[in-house]
Amino acid sequence: MKTTRSLAAALGGSGPRPSTRGRPALRAPAARTSALCSLFLGTLTACTGVLETPTGGPNGCPPGDPSCAPAHASCEGDPSEATALAQHPLRRLSETEYHNTIRDLFQGVPYDETELVPALTAGGFENFVANTRAVSDRDVEAFNVTVDSVAARASTDAAFLARHGCDDPAQQSACIDGFVRQFGLRAFRRPLTSDEEAVYRALIEETAATIDLAAGIETMIASLLMSPELLYRVERRGQDAAGPYEVASRLSYLIWQSMPDDALFAAAAADELSTPEEREAQARRMLSDARATEAIVDFHRQWFRFSRMDEDKYAAKSPTRFPEWTTELRASVHEEVRRFVRHVAEEDTTLARLYTDRTAFVDQEMADHYGVSAPGDWSEVELPASERSGILTRANFLAGTGIAGHGSPVHRGIFVYENLLCQHIGGVPDGVDTSAVNDPPPDQTTRELYAEITSPGACRSCHARVNPVGFSFEHYTSTGAYRTTEVGRDIDATGALVGSEFESEGVSDAVELSDQLAASEMAHACASNKWVSYMLGRRLDETSQDDACYSSRIQQVFWESGGDMRELLVSLVTQPEFVGGAQ
Repeated sequence: MKTTRSLAAALGGSGPRPSTRGRPALRAPAARTSALCSLFLGTLTACTGVLETPTGGPNGCPPGDPSCAPAHASCEGDPSEATALAQHPLRRLSETEYHNTIRDLFQGVPYDETELVPALTAGGFENFVANTRAVSDRDVEAFNVTVDSVAARASTDAAFLARHGCDDPAQQSACIDGFVRQFGLRAFRRPLTSDEEAVYRALIEETAATIDLAAGIETMIASLLMSPELLYRVERRGQDAAGPYEVASRLSYLIWQSMPDDALFAAAAADELSTPEEREAQARRMLSDARATEAIVDFHRQWFRFSRMDEDKYAAKSPTRFPEWTTELRASVHEEVRRFVRHVAEEDTTLARLYTDRTAFVDQEMADHYGVSAPGDWSEVELPASERSGILTRANFLAGTGIAGHGSPVHRGIFVYENLLCQHIGGVPDGVDTSAVNDPPPDQTTRELYAEITSPGACRSCHARVNPVGFSFEHYTSTGAYRTTEVGRDIDATGALVGSEFESEGVSDAVELSDQLAASEMAHACASNKWVSYMLGRRLDETSQDDACYSSRIQQVFWESGGDMRELLVSLVTQPEFVGGAQ
């Protein structure tokens, strides 16, 4: 695994800065302060909604304005005293976490995987506590399919039984004792209590007496797999700090989206997860595992909403305007973006690389769509520098922000502002007619149409920010195909990243916009906040000084590491808030 420098150097603000060769240089605002604590302290009065990251960068102040400096004072002091922030409420495993957990719990035992009820979207990430809900009848049916298939197979799998303390089923009492302790530990992600051990031992013994030992073990497995202790991330309440097994689960579900492995269980048993150094060592070990790469890919799936292009508003492309939008192309678009993010996660997990890398992996469908040659199925190619740059110029994002007749500058601009700069743009004001976007005049460009319909006063304040960002994507159709003309006229893709430190520079197109995001401290602060929220399982509280101070420390490490997401993950787990007690 690549590391840029030690965490201690990052936190201390010293040590060599990693090379930025091959990507835009990270550039801080002109007036950088020593701490970044006023991150959430602001509102955008021109539009409805809350501004999550104030204009001017993550220090919360416009460049050159010293008036914000006093707001940082309360962030000074011993951060080890701020441990209440990371209290982890009860939350159900997401579908990805559940299936990963079953996979790792049974290690090679095949089973029938079924889809759960689709995740809610509250808060932006599937692991948010806001998405925790009662188990539905459909979920129970899906769980039962998985549980029945894996329990039956595992109960007669010699290798599986041996891994869990049942080396010799002929020694029935020893087999039951070992299996209850060891499988119970892994299934509940903590040692069973003495009462629990007695209950599950009796369950096996009673079933074994009437049928056989395999049936007893199968019954116990099925019982544990349907328990809230497995389906939910349960943490003991009333503690000042999380226990070692809870810390192990926090590590594993953050970095792997799955249960702890044997090394984490051993560290928890030896109480070797209490210090930042111990957690850093475990995190770096875990980040070298392929599961960490897949978890990073899945984080981006949720953050960039890869499935948005399948929602009705964006999936219903006009068949006369976009006949190429077939079921086959849609499937390839999904696969291409995952392969791209996996490439970034494996090669150089920096935010700049995500926004600027032109490497693509294409089958024939994607090669035709991007206008490149495909040497073979899912070949690695380099996309034209004048047309593509990173994730925002890939078909997945563009199709997921394009409506029936055209690419939508508004949807694209809002996505950048809300998801990549952490600024909330309000909804459409009451009484505004948006029907014109569905039936544009045949002689009017998309840019002209949107400039016209967003010019009324009720719209102007928000669209003065949104439109210049959205217009930079005018080279791309609703399906993400590249174009140079529209209605017989050359494309005008000029725009600006309004509200950012690059506002005055403007952009000529989305490639330049991507370069600015790659070098923006404001964009890095937002990406850092997304990871912090994902770890906590909730939105950051815009009114909380504790949230602001905690996130500012993570932002600083992320920025000084060159935007390295793996270093950001290490910084998350080494902060004192990571081991804050349960609510």
